[in-house]
Amino acid sequence: MPSRRDVLRILLLGSGALYLAPGLGSCTQTKQQSVHRASRHSPGVEHQRFEIAHRYIRDHQTNTLDWQATRSSSIDVAIVGAGPAGLTAAALLRTAGYDVALIENEPVGGGAARAGTYNDVRYPLAAIYFVEREGIVADLCRLAGVTPIPVPEDSLILDGASFANLWDDATITSLPIKPTEKTSLRCFRDDLLRLRQQEQVPEYPLPEELPPHWRRLDAMDAATYIAGYQSPLLRSLLDMYTRSSMGGMLEQVNAYALLNFYASEIGTQRYTFAGGLAGLAAPLAAMLGSALHTGLTCIRISDDRTGANVWAIDRDGGLHRFHARAVIVATQKFMLPWIIPELPAAQQAAMRSLQYAPFLTVHLCGKETLLPPGFDVWVPGGDKLFTDIINANATSAPPSNNGVVASIYAPRTSADRAILQSEDVLAAFARTIAERATHVLPTINADAVEEVHVFGWGHALVVPTPGSHSGLAQAARRPFGHILFANTDNDSSPAFENAVSHGARAAESAIALLKQ
Repeated sequence: MPSRRDVLRILLLGSGALYLAPGLGSCTQTKQQSVHRASRHSPGVEHQRFEIAHRYIRDHQTNTLDWQATRSSSIDVAIVGAGPAGLTAAALLRTAGYDVALIENEPVGGGAARAGTYNDVRYPLAAIYFVEREGIVADLCRLAGVTPIPVPEDSLILDGASFANLWDDATITSLPIKPTEKTSLRCFRDDLLRLRQQEQVPEYPLPEELPPHWRRLDAMDAATYIAGYQSPLLRSLLDMYTRSSMGGMLEQVNAYALLNFYASEIGTQRYTFAGGLAGLAAPLAAMLGSALHTGLTCIRISDDRTGANVWAIDRDGGLHRFHARAVIVATQKFMLPWIIPELPAAQQAAMRSLQYAPFLTVHLCGKETLLPPGFDVWVPGGDKLFTDIINANATSAPPSNNGVVASIYAPRTSADRAILQSEDVLAAFARTIAERATHVLPTINADAVEEVHVFGWGHALVVPTPGSHSGLAQAARRPFGHILFANTDNDSSPAFENAVSHGARAAESAIALLKQ
């Protein structure tokens, strides 16, 4: 299945509602007053629950646990991680009649697909939209009883003006750039359309071995691929795009992922739900009922002769053991060499080689219009502080009369990861981003911003680095005994379609194990 990004902006570590920043219409308001005011309207999103994972996985403090007091249960399939991949696997297995336990560290399921609220507006904390609505995505929508909403066109802010439907000939003609650049934009657009028409766009899920022409695209960084178009605007636009959707600058991601992702951005209808992909994840999680075990942190998985064991610790320090005939691990692989130490050395090395980028979103909340028409507004003037801004009201059904939310996406480098673990630092950084947005977007009236919310997570996006698709991702995802793997990093590519596709594949493989 050709894959698309969901723009896996997984933003779960949050400080909840922050304060109204000076310069955003509240210069005379004290911080204490602002916190109180914001708390009355806050989305109530808690911090990512990273403390237990840090203590027992990162810092290896398992010697303090009472392993003799473990509460044990036996099931058909244990699934670790209730993001889109885990929810997909669990929903399909439950529908097929199997006994499932879905184990999730956070207090709610959804992973990347979570939403916040401001008054009656739901806004995405992370996963935003998708393109491939047939196949497994259509099956999940039917199971959840939801209908996707078509997404409006994007907008580009250039020299203080807004341009919608960028790739339309009339729009390109109207851009305030040199004629040679306009020609370059058309050439890039037509090249992608030609690749799509000829079915030559590189695909996901990744095959076990790439054909030579796709291997060359994997080895090449995206900056090298687009250099021949000689367009500063194209480079700026695509650099924002890869940072936002793939976690890295053009030099840090492969041409394979760029072509796959962006080929579906031109002349293709996109879909979402109110609040982003939480509109699908939340009802799927609700369907699972008591099979979804939130607030449990998986700290150990081992394979044995009859299946596999999953050990998890709850918020009170109690240990739980799930013995399952098959286990699906649907979480990021960077931590798995410590959770599954018996994995082959080569597989552990592949998992450690995968790269993940931190991310945060800053949400400007108010009552007046904040953004120009469109869904995703791209802002070259963000000065690397942010890349694009989602108009949460563009998919509100029915339209809200009580609130407006502009969700700013701000990918960070790995060096910034520590920012996300300090509320004070995160709050100050969010204020800087919010203030910059009010300066570069002509439609934002600073006095109209009533609240600022921020959310972040330290390992948000798996980065499709050059070379990661030619054996690295395949080695990292290889089944180990009764243990299967399902996540976007199965392809080293952060797309919603990747997640649900691998969740479905893992469910099929688990059923095959159960029938042996």
